[in-house]
Amino acid sequence: MAAEGIVRKVFPEDSRNQYAVILKLAWPAILSQVSQTLFGLVDTLMIGKTGDVHFLAASALANNILSLPIVFLVGISYAATPKIASHYAVSDIDFCRKLLSQSILNNFFWCLCVCLLLFFLIPFGSNLDVDARVLTEAVPFFFLLIFSLPGIAVFQSFRQFYDGLGRTKPGMVASLAANGLNIVLNYLLIFGAFGFPEMGLTGAAIANIICRWVMGIGMAVFFISERKSAVWRQNFLSIGIKWQEIKLLNTMGFPISFQFLFEVGAFTCTAILAGQMGPESLSAHQVVISIASITYMAASGISTAATVRVGHYLGLNNRQMIRDSAIKSMVLTTVFMGLTALIFILFSREIPGLFIQNQDVVAASSLLFIIAGIFQISDGLQVVALGCLRGLGDVKIPTLFTFLAYWAIAIPLGYILGFNFSFGPEGIWWGLLSGLSVSAIFMLFRFFSIIKKSQIRN
Repeated sequence: MAAEGIVRKVFPEDSRNQYAVILKLAWPAILSQVSQTLFGLVDTLMIGKTGDVHFLAASALANNILSLPIVFLVGISYAATPKIASHYAVSDIDFCRKLLSQSILNNFFWCLCVCLLLFFLIPFGSNLDVDARVLTEAVPFFFLLIFSLPGIAVFQSFRQFYDGLGRTKPGMVASLAANGLNIVLNYLLIFGAFGFPEMGLTGAAIANIICRWVMGIGMAVFFISERKSAVWRQNFLSIGIKWQEIKLLNTMGFPISFQFLFEVGAFTCTAILAGQMGPESLSAHQVVISIASITYMAASGISTAATVRVGHYLGLNNRQMIRDSAIKSMVLTTVFMGLTALIFILFSREIPGLFIQNQDVVAASSLLFIIAGIFQISDGLQVVALGCLRGLGDVKIPTLFTFLAYWAIAIPLGYILGFNFSFGPEGIWWGLLSGLSVSAIFMLFRFFSIIKKSQIRN
């Protein structure tokens, strides 16, 4: 009875339907987000089982650096979702179809640009101040991973379209299937099981390439063959290039990409800083960031639901429901991230042991897990508030907030604490905690200020 009373207080009777709708949208998006993050986690877990700390550190370095171009491409693709949601709410089928077509073209163009830039920059990797053995292993691993990016671009084009329609399951199914395949291929190619060659890091890279292409092709096949998608396929190939829609996608997509770049770039920078403290510190950082990324992606799934619902009610010009959807998304995120915070803190020593048996790495990781636990709620609230703002089409000011939170606060403070005050990797993570907290405050204030001043009718 006590538990039931708490549930009714947090989820009052007249609000349950809205929570149910958000959860229905969110749980496939959560699984999709988590599944994509699991690509890096599976690499970390299985490479860690080789017992070579240099392999694990090389994987950490390459995946952290590659996360920057990946989030740029993902950010560009995110622009389609709120626009699709708003126009679909008023049955503007032609616009939605046209925006999908232009999103595919736009995402492919930027993917090609990113790949060419990365190939050009690879020779400069030797200038990184990282352990020589780690760098030797990381460069070819990174080179191969670049070939996985086109698969991500195709997947994101279709995924964001279906998300905007309120259909978050197709992306989930493709992500889960590809992740399962990744586990199998990693086992076969890293360790040379069942007669396959033992390829180590190269095997992990090949597995990633195959699986990300499978995700993209799978979504394309779904679009081509599914009966419900027939309305979107009408005259699809004859749409051509529509510069106005491409401009719209880039006008929204670039600020969203920079939001991701500023945040993920901050975490990548911390990986580089941790690498300068030695392979053990970098490995500890990678273990904790792998798990923290999963909880972040879960909150990001709720953020996706918030974007869709806010965008939907924006199309219907209903301010009260915009606010209601946002608040309930924030409540759900706070509950979830609060639970993960407890897990991180209570099992701070047990979780690292799942990845590696090196006791120095385990000890360093346990301290970082406590800090990661403290910033879970801030991390969740800031990403959901960002999702709500995207649903409103507000992306430029939040981008500035993101830059200030991470690059004016988190990184400088983390560097000072980590190096000048000799706190080591814990100092870097205290800086991240500060940045996430400031970001959450900024985004929440921005959203509720816009809603209060908005001319949207009730």
